[in-house]
Amino acid sequence: MYTHKICLENNVAGMQHIGLPVRDMDTTVAFYQKLGFAILWQTELNGAPVCFLRGMGITVEAYLSGDATGGAGALDHIALSVGDIDRAWDDISKLGLIPDGESIHTLPFFDRGVKYFTIVGPNAEKIEFNQIL
Repeated sequence: MYTHKICLENNVAGMQHIGLPVRDMDTTVAFYQKLGFAILWQTELNGAPVCFLRGMGITVEAYLSGDATGGAGALDHIALSVGDIDRAWDDISKLGLIPDGESIHTLPFFDRGVKYFTIVGPNAEKIEFNQIL
C-alpha cells in the first residue's frame, strides 16, 4: 500500500515536453509546422540539432539521433515541468525511484539553461523532471 505522500503536486506544473528522437530534422520540423506548431527554440548538442516545437499547448523536443526507431514506440521521454528541481529530486529520492548513477544534469537550452533528472517507470518509460532556469 502507498503510504508516503510527497509534495510533487506543489512542484510539478504539468507536462513540459515530449522527447522525440528523429532521423531527419527538416522533415520533422516541416511536418509539425503543417500541424500548426512553431519553432520555440533551436540549438545543437554535441553537434546534433535540437528543436523545440510548440503548438496546441504541446511542446515536442525533436533531436537528431541515430537511435531513432522510425516506428511505433519512437518517443524517448515525457518531461514534467518543475519549479524546484532540487525539491523534486528529494521527493523522488524518498520514494526510492532514482536509478543508480542518476544525478541532476544541466543543458544549455533556452536563455539560462535547464536542469533535469530522469527516472524509469515499470514499462521502461522514461520520465524526466525538468526545470527551465
